[in-house]
Amino acid sequence: EKGNNNCSMPGNHYRTIIFPINEESIMLRNLRYNGQLNAPGIKYFNFNPKVEKKLPNYLSYNEIETMLEVPDTFKNNSLRDKLIIEILYSTGIRVSELVNIKVKDIDFYNNQILILGKGNKERYVIFGNTLKDMLKEYISIKSDSEYLITNKYNKKMSTRSIEEIVKKIVKIDGIKNKVTPHTIRHTFATHMLNEGADLRVVQELLGHENLKTTEVYTHVSNERLRSVYLSSHPRAKK
Repeated sequence: EKGNNNCSMPGNHYRTIIFPINEESIMLRNLRYNGQLNAPGIKYFNFNPKVEKKLPNYLSYNEIETMLEVPDTFKNNSLRDKLIIEILYSTGIRVSELVNIKVKDIDFYNNQILILGKGNKERYVIFGNTLKDMLKEYISIKSDSEYLITNKYNKKMSTRSIEEIVKKIVKIDGIKNKVTPHTIRHTFATHMLNEGADLRVVQELLGHENLKTTEVYTHVSNERLRSVYLSSHPRAKK
């Protein structure tokens, strides 16, 4: 990975290696402060090395569409599994939030779902008519469990089971990159920003306390803008 050319150790990632570097940096910084370190060129030494932020991976619109088509071929639970992908993409919720949705949390009049997020903080996420129709169809045929997504024992589905369903769909769809429920959350945020959504609106929908957590998606969005510009503008292509 970029920024890891001089730190390649078997089984170690640069995020792990950064800790001993920081400890040495603190020691060297103290020595310099006390006048005990005056070696030539020491002023160029980086005493506060920063870990390079890894941009979140996300799916294209077409990949999401083809993933939604896969469950149609399943003999069992095809509507449930399709609904799982649709909810994750349409709302951007975490998989831990998905498994805790109860039928009573869904407000069809206002097209919103009450979500219990991190730290037991509640928020509403919005959904469109596509998900609305799918939810109504699914609820009309599902078991009488209070939870929306259930397993074959009529119990609340585990996050692990959701991850396995997504993994199965991705494999059948032929997507080569690793895709998890969180990848679909990344995709939701990136597509929203690509289509002009306000950053603070995306922050609220994702349930991020800090705006900086959401800002990482602007880098992905800007990379797309750059790519489109370089491939489309006559002057950029010369």
